[in-house]
Amino acid sequence: MKITVDTLIAKGACNSGIEYFSKTWPEGGNYQAVIDKCVEDKKIDYADWLLSKIGAIDATLELNEFDGDHLYFAGMIKVSKSINVKFSIKAGRGITAGDGITAGTGITAGTGITAGTGITAGTGITAGDGITAGTGITAGDGITAGTGITAGTGITAGTGITAGTGITAGDGITAGTGITAGDGITAGTGITAGTGITAGDGITAGDGITAGTGITAGDGITAGDGITAGTGITAGTGITAGDGITAGDGITAGTGITAGDGITAGYGITAGDGITAGYGITAGDGITAGDGITAGDGITAGLNITANYLRCKLRIFAGMCGWKMPTIDEMRIIGEIRSGIVAHGIIGETDGNNS
Repeated sequence: MKITVDTLIAKGACNSGIEYFSKTWPEGGNYQAVIDKCVEDKKIDYADWLLSKIGAIDATLELNEFDGDHLYFAGMIKVSKSINVKFSIKAGRGITAGDGITAGTGITAGTGITAGTGITAGTGITAGDGITAGTGITAGDGITAGTGITAGTGITAGTGITAGTGITAGDGITAGTGITAGDGITAGTGITAGTGITAGDGITAGDGITAGTGITAGDGITAGDGITAGTGITAGTGITAGDGITAGDGITAGTGITAGDGITAGYGITAGDGITAGYGITAGDGITAGDGITAGDGITAGLNITANYLRCKLRIFAGMCGWKMPTIDEMRIIGEIRSGIVAHGIIGETDGNNS
């Protein structure tokens, strides 16, 4: 593909770029040759601009291995062994390496990125399609994929992780800010995000799940250890934790909620089925379950408690909120008391007296 000064003008090139091009290729030049020369002359911003404006070509650069400052190609980059660059890697189409891919700054591909071992970037990693590594994926900034992200071991990003479909890691997933997946998120060990975690399907971790803000899943949320969110936790189906569940705001599940230790919410707790905790259950607002509520210790709610039945070893408190004076109907405990002592609250349905 030949590009000329007219091509650059039509694409909105800057004056300095047009001047550089016209001096170097007065009669025009081959697209990839121009990119190569820009990289050679350390005009990396010009090479970036060309790839973004002219786009990808149907060609493949095949190498045994690569070690250099930059690697830029408008088509597919296919390397039998490893890719190691001091600065950036950019491809108009995909990037494939039989071994690892390492860049001092960013890695960008128009389609997918695949490595036989690990992928490491000093700044961000961006792919138009999926990102797959035989071992880990590490980025100093964010990781973004148009489809899925899969790593044989862990995934770590200095900022956010975003995938159009699912995110899967053999070990843990860690992001400095949020984690977002169009489908599910699965980690062999823990999942940690500086802000929120959002999945279109389920979220599963072999260890704990921790988010600086909220956790939201279109399906269930399952953790081998605890689940902690700075704000709310919401699941389309159930929530299960081997240890405790803690949310700064509310906890909502389409089916049941189960914790090996306690369950604590700054606001209310709502489950389509039952709620079960190895220790106590505490909510700043009300607690509502489609089936029973079972706690190894006590049950405490800022407002009403509603369930088919309640069962605990210690005491039951309803209407304990400190941010308002609850009415009688906001202090009710509705459901069969199978065990535990009601220490505060009104047992039974409303009688119409709200005083």
